Amino acid sequence: MTQKFSKPPTIMANTIGFIGTGAMASSLIGGIIGKGLYTPDQIHCSDPYPPAREAASKKGYNVSESNSIVCTNAKDAVFLAVKP
Repeated sequence: MTQKFSKPPTIMANTIGFIGTGAMASSLIGGIIGKGLYTPDQIHCSDPYPPAREAASKKGYNVSESNSIVCTNAKDAVFLAVKP
């Protein structure tokens, strides 16, 4: 059974962060933005791999090489989207 909402989801006022910007993070972020919960400029993410950071930046996310910057700027939650 699919749940129906009486009104569209409200965009959150703060920010969220992702440690890692690979396939796992991209899928999560895509769903979050697709549902209208956050906008790309409310997403903070980090990755040690420069091409991954560049790809995330092109999508409009706030990108850093530093995990601590993401944790400082993410006001609602930080997702660990890395392989163990």
